[in-house]
This record gives sequence, C-alpha cells and structure tokens, in this order.
Amino acid sequence: MSEVQTLDSFSNQFERIKNLRVIPIGLADFIEIAISAIVPGLPLLATVMPVEDIFKSLFKMLV
Repeated sequence: MSEVQTLDSFSNQFERIKNLRVIPIGLADFIEIAISAIVPGLPLLATVMPVEDIFKSLFKMLV
C-alpha cells in the first residue's frame, strides 16, 4: 500500500516540476508592472515634450 502512495507522490511532484516556468512571471504580469512603472512618469514627460508628439509616438509603437 505504501508503494502506491509513494508512486502517487512522485507522480504529483513530477507534474508540478513539469509545469514550472523558467521565468516565474507571465506576460500579463509583465505588462501590469510596465504600465505601473511608466504611468507616474507621464506628467513629467508632458512637461518636456508636447502631448501631441507623445500620442503620435505611442500610436507608432502600436501600429
């Protein structure tokens, strides 16, 4: 009986290891962190660069 439990335990551990990622952060998490880092700097950017140019640059990046 204990052999079956041991094999089941190994199987569960193997599945958990198999599902690990090299980088423990997903794309959605990365985008959220990037937006959180960029948003506070936008008012400062608006004082240095015209808002129209900022929107044009953002539109270029998206297209």
